Amino acid sequence: MSEVIGGHEGLSVSRENGVIVKRGRNLENKHRTQFIDNIAALKNEERMLRVMTGSGFTPEVVKGVIVDGEVATLVQTDIGEAEPMQDGELFRRNCIHLLHEIRERGVRHGDLTGVNIVIRDNWPWAVDWQEAHMITEEAPQKQPYSDAYLLWRTISGTLGLNGQFDTPRVARRWLAVLGSLGGCRWTADTRELPLAGLRLFDLGCFQGDFVAAAHVEGMEAVGVDSGGFRPGENSIAQAQELWPWIPPERFIHGNIMEVDKFNCDVVLLFSLWISSGELLRIFWGRSFPNVGCSSSRTNSGVMGQGRTSL
Repeated sequence: MSEVIGGHEGLSVSRENGVIVKRGRNLENKHRTQFIDNIAALKNEERMLRVMTGSGFTPEVVKGVIVDGEVATLVQTDIGEAEPMQDGELFRRNCIHLLHEIRERGVRHGDLTGVNIVIRDNWPWAVDWQEAHMITEEAPQKQPYSDAYLLWRTISGTLGLNGQFDTPRVARRWLAVLGSLGGCRWTADTRELPLAGLRLFDLGCFQGDFVAAAHVEGMEAVGVDSGGFRPGENSIAQAQELWPWIPPERFIHGNIMEVDKFNCDVVLLFSLWISSGELLRIFWGRSFPNVGCSSSRTNSGVMGQGRTSL
């Protein structure tokens, strides 16, 4: 039994006998270049799926690309049909885990839009890896955006069974951080995570979601100590429980009252995110010109705006 479930001109995707089969064909009315391009795309998808083997977020290769005359074939495991999101919070956190697995392998998917995320039991399966590449390789420019930007847009636009979106302000705030610090774009010349090395301070918001999201971007994640800004809350402890796959040493305890040590690129504070220098001005009533400016992107993306309400 065969069921066509996707594809484009010269390439079909079908469900056959418990597996997914992708076939590129040399169409009689088209130049052979298209067939050659489809063969290259299938071979690249096989390469990337093998890199992602064992992640638990992608199909597995059953049979590598075989070119037989005018037909090229790639066989993958069938992850099943998409289901509606049932738990928005769980889906969002699983998406952060997905992005972590991609980044840990040094990969960029390149097209993490909604059509390429298959939801099964609140678990995001990433499919269609033909545009993917290693981060150190030149990027195909189908989507000139980072995986983080595309995935968080997908999270923000996914409806649950009740017809409602997940907590919109979570995705909205993180998209604001990505955009202002330069984490949305991905050009052909990009060879590393755009926000790697920057520092985020989380005042206990949303049980460490932002701390984990920052870690996935290669940022340092700084959380407030117990008894800090919100007494009894410890975002780092919460994050370590929620995301055991993140090494504990990646989370750093911070204390907002240690003025000399407080030096971050972005701070998340309830319904606001602001620069660290601005935050200290609010708390201490005076300016700290040398605080919160560890990146040139901070000057244009955060300090220049002062404070942005989300």
